[in-house]
Amino acid sequence: MVLGPEDPGYAEENRGPLTLTVTTTLTSVCLLFVLGRVYSRLIWIHELAIDDWMVVGSIVLAIESYSCL
Repeated sequence: MVLGPEDPGYAEENRGPLTLTVTTTLTSVCLLFVLGRVYSRLIWIHELAIDDWMVVGSIVLAIESYSCL
């Protein structure tokens, strides 16, 4: 059985724009937090530890996966 627009069980709503908006907002907020962390570490401690590099790598991968949407 294939659901189509004529079937009552077919969802006519499109959640694509909502999903894109939420993903963009959360990724942007995460990026701001990571940039703040890196900036504060470089200003006060003058170096980045392994956990900082892991956070930077994670946000890079998050942005890369977001670009696949």
